[in-house]
This record gives sequence, C-alpha cells and structure tokens, in this order.
Amino acid sequence: MTVPYDALAYCIYTSGSTGKPEGVMLTQKKLVNFVDANPKNHEILGYTERGKVSLAAITFDVSIMEEFIPLAHGLTICMANEDEIHNPLILKALCEKNGVDVMSCTPSYLANLIDLPEFESVVKQIKSVDFGAEAFPAALFTKLRAVNPDIYIMNGYDPTEATISCTMKAIESPENITIGIPNANVQVVMLDEKNHLLPIGALGELTILGDGVGRGYINRDDLTREKFITLWGKLMDARTIKSNCAVCRKNRA
Repeated sequence: MTVPYDALAYCIYTSGSTGKPEGVMLTQKKLVNFVDANPKNHEILGYTERGKVSLAAITFDVSIMEEFIPLAHGLTICMANEDEIHNPLILKALCEKNGVDVMSCTPSYLANLIDLPEFESVVKQIKSVDFGAEAFPAALFTKLRAVNPDIYIMNGYDPTEATISCTMKAIESPENITIGIPNANVQVVMLDEKNHLLPIGALGELTILGDGVGRGYINRDDLTREKFITLWGKLMDARTIKSNCAVCRKNRA
C-alpha cells in the first residue's frame, strides 16, 4: 500500500506558552525529508556516524526524531520511562546497561545531570548529544568538553509548527553559538510585519519555508490561515520569534 506524500504522519500539540495548546499536523513528506540521509540534514550525522543506540522519551516532538532517524538508518532505540527520565541514578543504570551513546534533550536537562558526579560516566560514553527547545549556554559546552573532549554537540531550532528541528549547527567552541543553517529543502528568512523580505542585519521575524513546515493546526482553520502563509509559492510558518539581527546574520552565513 502506497501512502500519499501529503498524508498525515502525526499530530503534536504546542506547549501553550502563548495561549491555549494547539494541535499541529505534520505530513509524511515532511517526515521523510527530515530523516533522509541528505548531507544538509545535519542531525543525521550525529546519529549515523556516531550513535549505535539513542535515548528516546515520548514527551515532545523530539521523540519523533529520536525514533525515526535511528529506525530509518538501522540503529537501536532505548526508550526511557518516566521514572528513568526524572531519576538520574536510574537513567544512569539504563544508559550503561544498554550502551546508550546518543542523547537528545534540552540544555537545562543535561546541565542538571552533568553536575552530578554519579552521571559523569554516562557523559563519557556519549558520542553525540542533540540540543533544542532552549538557548544553548556556552558554560554547558565547556563542562561537556571537560568531561568528554570528543563529544559531538548539536544545537537546533525546533518550533512545534515545523517538522521537529528546521536548523542545526555543530557546536565546536563556546564562541559564536547559533542555531545554525537550515536542513535539507528548508529555508529560513527574515520578514517584516507585511511579509516583505528583509536584508541581512535587519530586525524582523524569523520565518521558515519549505519542507520543514507543517500542514497547519487541527480544527483551527482560522489560526492556520493566519500563521501558515504561502509566499513565493512556498508554504511558510509565520508563527516565529522576533530575532536579533546579529543572530540572523550569523545563522545565514
């Protein structure tokens, strides 16, 4: 049975930080594009060239990445339950027993764990860590590299309205930390309030185009029309953040 490329793959809800949580619809085509072994899909490198086992927690859309990238590339998934996620000692036992060497989490989550002497052995065995959902602090980079000089660190931007993350950067130093460059078949631009393209260095709204953008909100056609717009023939997610011009300039380099 052939599944249409525009068929629904999954629906996931926003955090509700700006109001009522809304269900976002993501399609098969967008998910396939995300897990494709394209050199521009930077997260694939962190998994397939370094990881044998990944740690997945079914809470946010990052769990989709943690499940489908490994399965699409012949890796193994080690799924943590709620007790393991919230208890560092139980999580340590899980990681060591199963040889977990790839993790995906928020910076604040790992920042709390890395300060525990008991968790240091896990950090030493991790080959790749994928961060998102929060700003990545330079101090965390320094701590990670102090424990594990060879760890591969990725930092991305991942609004719920996009197919998991839409930009990514491998962090090699505590200087010039950004959200990186767009994934394959994804573009990121700056627009003004009238949806006009802005030049490099201008303050505007960070906007995602292309195959990283979801179909829209479930049962909210009004909000979908407002936030998901078509410009230059491409569907864009206009639900974004006001971005500092310096960050924009570095990200587009």
